[in-house]
Amino acid sequence: MTLPPPHIFSVDLEEYFQVLAFERAVPRSAWESMPSRVDASLNRLLDLLARFDAVATFFTVGWLAERKPELVRRVVEQGHEIASHSWWHRRVTALSPAELREDVRRCRTTLEQTAGRPVLGFRAPSFSIVPGTEWAFDVLLEEGYRYDSSIFPIHRPGYGYPGAPAVPALSCRVKGFEGMEVTKIAFEIKYNLGEALTSAPSAPATAEPRK
Repeated sequence: MTLPPPHIFSVDLEEYFQVLAFERAVPRSAWESMPSRVDASLNRLLDLLARFDAVATFFTVGWLAERKPELVRRVVEQGHEIASHSWWHRRVTALSPAELREDVRRCRTTLEQTAGRPVLGFRAPSFSIVPGTEWAFDVLLEEGYRYDSSIFPIHRPGYGYPGAPAVPALSCRVKGFEGMEVTKIAFEIKYNLGEALTSAPSAPATAEPRK
């Protein structure tokens, strides 16, 4: 009997007003004044996951985790993984390396303190690690992240990494950092004036592990 391929299920845990499509209508300075809707949505999703004995990775916005730590604890208590979705939900393409570093460090620290366990994964808002921003992987590795879920192998305005195959892979950075697991795709590109970033398609599909 042929078994179906494994599936990886993940969720972006954020408020409805934090989506980037709303950033002009609801600036970050107005977030505190917006009514929250995330509790009911999360409870419904957790109930469904429990009903079908499924687990997920919840890529969580740090701003939300600081204000609603009980959500993070609820996710962890039900056996799911907590990962980082940045602090301010800003595109990587809009940040400098220093700004990204400050953001992902703050988010990871808050999530780990709240969840009581290591936070290993990162997903950029709007999958915004795109060609030309591969430096973000170095920042993530230096800040203690071990896998990324930001690369989307599509052509689309605003994000996408065209030509990347749609399989999980292990990727080794040329600056001496090894072992970052890049979910969604495996790819090989030229980086740092001809140095190569290489990936192995044989990596196991455990980028978002069951805890």
